[in-house]
Amino acid sequence: MPASPSLDSLYSDHLCSVLEGCSKLMAELALDCLVLGSGAEQSYYEDDQAKPFRTNAMFAYLCPLIGPGHWLRLEPGKRPVLSRTVAEDYWHAERPFPEAFEDGGSMDWPRHFDLRQGPTPAAAFQALGPFPSATGFVGEDTRFAAAAGLPCNTYLVLSGLQWMRSFKSAFEVECLLRANQIAARGHRAARYAFLGDGSEFAVLMAFLGAVEQVEPALPYNPIIGIGDHAAILHYQFKDKKRSMAQPDVGAALLIDAGARFGHYGSDITRTTVGSSKLQGAALFADLVQAVDRCQLAICDMVRPGVGFADLQRAMHEGISRVLLDAGILKPVVAQDPEMLRRLVVAFIPHGIGHLLGLFVHDVAGHIASPMGQPIVGVPRVPHLRSYRTLEPSMVLTIEPGLYFIDLLLERLRLDPALSRAVNWDLIAQLKPFGGIRIEDNVVVTKEGCRNLTRECGLD
Repeated sequence: MPASPSLDSLYSDHLCSVLEGCSKLMAELALDCLVLGSGAEQSYYEDDQAKPFRTNAMFAYLCPLIGPGHWLRLEPGKRPVLSRTVAEDYWHAERPFPEAFEDGGSMDWPRHFDLRQGPTPAAAFQALGPFPSATGFVGEDTRFAAAAGLPCNTYLVLSGLQWMRSFKSAFEVECLLRANQIAARGHRAARYAFLGDGSEFAVLMAFLGAVEQVEPALPYNPIIGIGDHAAILHYQFKDKKRSMAQPDVGAALLIDAGARFGHYGSDITRTTVGSSKLQGAALFADLVQAVDRCQLAICDMVRPGVGFADLQRAMHEGISRVLLDAGILKPVVAQDPEMLRRLVVAFIPHGIGHLLGLFVHDVAGHIASPMGQPIVGVPRVPHLRSYRTLEPSMVLTIEPGLYFIDLLLERLRLDPALSRAVNWDLIAQLKPFGGIRIEDNVVVTKEGCRNLTRECGLD
């Protein structure tokens, strides 16, 4: 996919807006200069092998450059300075500059910076020049900033930048859309591999081949669960034999996997039912469709003024209806809201979603202002990752689910009142399928929302 002709101008507008926001923040905090580092390469304990590197998100917010040992110097009214580490090294290849994006496109982003460089991170930092007395630093690698006497990672600087990051520019939305487009290719390939009797490992290989990204470059470790593995919310293994995960080779697949464009990652989950001969296959397939309808209805709720807690309540109400309609919960509990609440959380024990951007679980979900004050006055919900009220240009995930988790089901069974409200025969039929999750990436607009994942044609 060639780069959009507008990508360069979108980035130019994005950088201009971020620099303006940084200047305002610096004025409020009486800072004359702000330095940001891309991060340092780290090795495993007692080993010379480097860990997979990921650029510091605050650096990535301004600059598409990838790699350790790079530095940005920001001063209001001045052109930003980018100082790169360009190693004198014959062991490793140097990255091209500027590097192409994951879809092969490129843009002339270096023209916005005063470019400098050094052969080591220390030399590149030195190339930034002397700093004013009121200079702050943000980044993981504080060695050189601390030696220069700069205050590092102060709370008000971080909270101010995090607040800015919770509102996505048109450039960031475009990056997230492209990350969804890339991941959609992977999800289609993964589905095809599963329906061809592929193992969890084979599904992963199909996904990686389709997105053309190696596993450490993905925004997170893909969750690939066939059969009852899907009942483990962050299932981390990849069985190489289908029979290890599910004796019935046509059970169901839950895949939670995203891809990256630039520094931005998508986060998508789909559940696919195979041609299973298990007794509960038809009912489970109906449940997948019901959760999908519930998910789309919650997506339609996304608009300015709606809170994450509102979406969480809608998810519990929607999944309650799914469970009652399927006969998994007995009709009598519909008349007892408290009992119904206690029952439904055993089938959907996680939050409705989270902010999305440079991080998969993006920052600023629990603060009420750029000053970092915590959000108060909102009832706390276990595992809800944000209590923000939605505003235009926020990006979030919507991911309801329905799971058959042994640990939580056993707790229901041990409570006589709750146990009587559950159809355990249906549970026994559905447990081999593990669970269901449907997840899309959604942008809040002025009047509603835009579903980036569904725009990619991923059903």
